[in-house]
Amino acid sequence: MESKVKRLEAKIKAMQALPKEEGLTVAELGMDALLVDESHNFKNLAIEAPGEVQGGIEGSKRAWDLYIKTRWLYAQYGVRGVHFASGTPVSNNVLEIYNLQTYLQPQVLDQAQVGSPSAWAATFLTPITAFEPAPSGSGWRQRTRFGLVNIPELMRMLRQTMDVVTATDAGIIRPECERINVALPMSTNQIKLMRGLAKRVERMQIQRVDPREDNLLKIISEGRRLSLDTRLLRPDLPQDPEGKIEECARRVFAEYTASQEIRGTQLVFCDLGTPKPKSQGIYGELRKTFAKYGIPEKEVAFIHEAKTDTDKGELFRKVRSGSIRVLIGSTAKMGEGTNVQERIVAIHDMDPPWRATDIEQRGGRAERFGNINTKIRRYIYTVQDTFDTFMWHVLKHKAELFFRVLKGDPGIRELTLEVDPTFAETAAITSNNQLVREKLEVEQGIAKLEMRARAHLDKVHGARRLAAIFRGRRDEIQKQLHVYASLAPAESSKVWRFDLSNYGHSSTFKGSRDGLVKLLRKIVETQGLRVIKGMSCAGQPVTLKILPDKKDWVIGPVGAQIHRENASSVEKFFQDYEATVAKLKRDEESTEVQIADALAEAESKCDVDEELITLRARHREILAEIELESQKTLEIEGESLDADPAGVDWSDDLDESPSQTA
Repeated sequence: MESKVKRLEAKIKAMQALPKEEGLTVAELGMDALLVDESHNFKNLAIEAPGEVQGGIEGSKRAWDLYIKTRWLYAQYGVRGVHFASGTPVSNNVLEIYNLQTYLQPQVLDQAQVGSPSAWAATFLTPITAFEPAPSGSGWRQRTRFGLVNIPELMRMLRQTMDVVTATDAGIIRPECERINVALPMSTNQIKLMRGLAKRVERMQIQRVDPREDNLLKIISEGRRLSLDTRLLRPDLPQDPEGKIEECARRVFAEYTASQEIRGTQLVFCDLGTPKPKSQGIYGELRKTFAKYGIPEKEVAFIHEAKTDTDKGELFRKVRSGSIRVLIGSTAKMGEGTNVQERIVAIHDMDPPWRATDIEQRGGRAERFGNINTKIRRYIYTVQDTFDTFMWHVLKHKAELFFRVLKGDPGIRELTLEVDPTFAETAAITSNNQLVREKLEVEQGIAKLEMRARAHLDKVHGARRLAAIFRGRRDEIQKQLHVYASLAPAESSKVWRFDLSNYGHSSTFKGSRDGLVKLLRKIVETQGLRVIKGMSCAGQPVTLKILPDKKDWVIGPVGAQIHRENASSVEKFFQDYEATVAKLKRDEESTEVQIADALAEAESKCDVDEELITLRARHREILAEIELESQKTLEIEGESLDADPAGVDWSDDLDESPSQTA
């Protein structure tokens, strides 16, 4: 910590020593609000990970610059006027949520006493431990990173300043997307190379391996490249005639031909094997294979060929006009800001992206307003029993979970954004252990059953609330019936009586309502009274209270008063008495039925509980079996690969992969 303070102090001094540039300051611009589009580009405010936990945020200059501007605005105008917009508010580190709140909710964090990263982490994060190669090469060490906890409470805090609006919520018309999973079998060479990876995993387990020579992350990375094309590991091998490139080319050509009339366009996403100065990598092989099927090479472009913003603008114009029919690129270069949706008929995912949020970024290039097509297709290419299956499953599951978190699903209390497989899972995948496939299927089953269980739980809670409401309604009805029982009419509602002995007369009035009203008017005018008693209607006592702004007629003795606006409404009360009591009794009976139905619903059993218990138990067994299998020595016989000396030579290409230590 002391060394970091010294580095920062030195950095500040160096900045202060820089010559002052001429120009306007933020204060001189007269700015009183700040609207930040694609705000996730400013998520990297520096945060030290608490304790021994890995996964802090290094920090970027542009994030710090924006932070300073927001603080200046708050100091001038109070905590308001800063607006963020983003389709992916959190990418791959849960600490980004804290940064989001630091930008927009500093006062909320302080009020909740979680203003510091350590206090926030202690409340909303939990350490999750896994194994990774030790730097010394002498076995494995525990790696601890963050997962989210207390999610409903965190989201209630965050949503004080955050609205989650989907395209459907906003009424935006977008093309309907059909998702097509293209599952391919492993080729002979892929099987052999996967066994080689399994052998390396086994070697790392039973003996010391220098991490500079080999490590788990390297094996995972190579496993992902192997799922795309064997030549990313062995450039001397031939192209697989039934592999991803050939299958993608067949489907791209089919879409190309079908959309010829409108010059429909397609996007091909591929994060691995990107072009390098001396090799076009997988991209070049895709273009050559497309040409073999009949798509002119001049109608196929790489996003990497646009070196400047001007080049990119011109490339996008050609795609929008249909002169470029197929655009190939990575998520990083062809994701955010790529507005070429006008003619897109299909998008193709050659490999899984690096982050769960990238699934939406890719799809959003075509599934957006402005596409002239009402229906599009999304092809997802996977090779069975490889890292593809595992990665797509985990990415989709986490993307769905995180979307439900943002929408405020109270059933999700914990979440981690970790994607890479553990050591045990890597060992199982590389050795083609069918337990991995079963694990994914079981996890998918558990997720579906948990959704049904949460829906049942919501229904139970709702039934209990309804039962309480119905009980309150029944109690109120019973109180009214008790009052009405004491107010049963003894004679016709047309008969009014008035004992005048208290008002200077010896007689008693008996007659109609009109005669009573005339008599009362004289008494009020001559005696100036405000409360008149001694009257009755239908044999029940009636009291008149003359208030400053109205007259209040009260039926019944004290404790059983029913107020009416005038004498005619008193008569109406007794005329409708029997019908009103009958209706109250019917309401009481129906409310009792509603209470019984609600209680039955509240006490109902969830029809998936037993199945969910069984699947969770099986999931624990599978994890234990995978872990046990990883402890065993893998006996793999060496096998030769079908080499092709004339194969294209290119180097491993991971230049666009994000840091795997974040």
